Amino acid sequence: MKQITIESPFIYRFIAYLNERFPIALLLGFFLSFWGIDLAFHKLYNYDVAYTFGWLQVSNFFSYYTLFFLVRIFDEHKDYDVDCINHPQRVLQRGLITLKQLQLIAVVCILFQLLVAINNGGNVLVFWALAFVFLLLMTKEFFVPIFLRERLFLYMVSHSFLTPLTVLWIRSMHTTTFDITVLDVWIALLFWFGGMAFEVGRKIRIPAEESPTEDMYSKLIGTGGASLLTTIFSLLSTACLYLLMTALNVEPYLVSVLVISLIPMIILCTTLFRSPSKKAVKLFELSTLASYLTVEIVLIIFFSLK
Repeated sequence: MKQITIESPFIYRFIAYLNERFPIALLLGFFLSFWGIDLAFHKLYNYDVAYTFGWLQVSNFFSYYTLFFLVRIFDEHKDYDVDCINHPQRVLQRGLITLKQLQLIAVVCILFQLLVAINNGGNVLVFWALAFVFLLLMTKEFFVPIFLRERLFLYMVSHSFLTPLTVLWIRSMHTTTFDITVLDVWIALLFWFGGMAFEVGRKIRIPAEESPTEDMYSKLIGTGGASLLTTIFSLLSTACLYLLMTALNVEPYLVSVLVISLIPMIILCTTLFRSPSKKAVKLFELSTLASYLTVEIVLIIFFSLK
């Protein structure tokens, strides 16, 4: 493949940036998340109408997807100086893509999300605005950056509330009621815990690979401790889905799928306690992702059968 340089067309440079910082593979994960949440709320609030994934759902999905892309863009601005030290080889740090260009892309994403929210009507604009304002507060680190950066776990939890807010945003696409049910809570929690599992799981390193300028959960509680925390979050996410399905008459074989998906993660977690290695860390990260995707797929199958 031809090497990307500053003289390369912008689209090639932007694709190189996406491959590095927001890979197209993430599209599948975000799609399954959106599809699962959208389908679940449709079946809960519009059960007498057949579910179809039409142009409205397509536009809603890309609105959801680009909101999380905004998280990446805003983080690039927030962490630019540190990333220049830790990752000088990245596309952005090499100047192939600039912060100014990312700002313009962010404006396009925001305008798109705004138009989609208005097109939906109802309370969708309100809940999108809540999620977007929260994202802005995240970017400012809730105006206490030093306090939060010194407390990595509090930093993660404070930022993780964007996930349940996006769940409520998708819920507003199906109902105008503000009355939150227990089933709504289970859906929000299963994605909240799953999101935290993914966040911790991708920031685990063996001691030899720790960097003094990068925040890793393994640096605070060890490789084994961070993998255990990730496993606990995954178990909680799975438990929330089980409780949701139990309330709606669970399919026994789906529970078996959930349990089986957790086995590799548990085995690798014990491995990282006994003898942490770079390979085991990578496999554990993949098992975390696999478990999260399994939860999403089971959610989709369950509500498709309802």
